[in-house]
Amino acid sequence: MYYDRAGAALTPAQIAALPSKKLAVGTCTRPLRGVVDLHVDGCMPLPNAPHAAVHTLSGTRCAPLGFRNRHLLPLFLASPGMSQARQRLIRGGARLDLPLTLDDQIIEPRPLSEAEWRLDFIPWDFPPLTPEEIRRLGEEETRAALAMFSPQT
Repeated sequence: MYYDRAGAALTPAQIAALPSKKLAVGTCTRPLRGVVDLHVDGCMPLPNAPHAAVHTLSGTRCAPLGFRNRHLLPLFLASPGMSQARQRLIRGGARLDLPLTLDDQIIEPRPLSEAEWRLDFIPWDFPPLTPEEIRRLGEEETRAALAMFSPQT
């Protein structure tokens, strides 16, 4: 089920009948691909994808990515270094983000000690990155860095 800005439930048919252009963002909205004008996949999508999609649908240019933005050049110059630093950490096996799974499942926590019950957070060890994950995460990092400056979704 999908909801409008007032919280009223909408069916895909009701969404299709809306008179305006329609954008669906996220993996959870894949069933709306044939209903909306533009769908941005991902959970979460690449950083600039929803923003770029709004410009695509509205036929407008993105002012922050224009030459009048005095922060654009420093951002542009700093981004490759940040991406390279993340790539080095990933290649070294560091898990920078939570592993994303779209499985609908309950993961039971391990038994907690008395001291852990009093903590504000519970440390949770994640498995080391596999070679396949390192390759995939490296590719995703490159895509994310390039998407920041991409006018397309």
